[in-house]
Amino acid sequence: MADVGLRVRNQSGYIETTVTTRLTKIIGKYDIPLYDAVFSSNSWRAPAAANGGLVINEFSGGTPFFYFLANGQRSFWGMLMPSVTISGNSLTWNWVDAAVNFHVRAEIFNSANANVNAVGGITLVYGVYS
Repeated sequence: MADVGLRVRNQSGYIETTVTTRLTKIIGKYDIPLYDAVFSSNSWRAPAAANGGLVINEFSGGTPFFYFLANGQRSFWGMLMPSVTISGNSLTWNWVDAAVNFHVRAEIFNSANANVNAVGGITLVYGVYS
């Protein structure tokens, strides 16, 4: 069989992309606003409004992917992200209470100016690869 099709090479002639390469397509992004963690029953948790989801019809065009970018979340120890589930064309996120509690307590313990509002303040980027 003839070797025919798309082939992209770099300046050195090295093949970087062929017809068998899986390419990504970013469909969109969603900003999850910054929320104050809620203290209840001796534990910090995310408010219900911080959980959410999107219907993304373009997910049917390939295999979905997502990642997060910091967008206002301030943290001494690193970015806190929600648990994400993709099912069909639905993408949902939910903040895990134990992770929120640990994160907020670590921030309060290790910072003179602790920021309790550590839930959200991130951008969810989503797309498909095919």
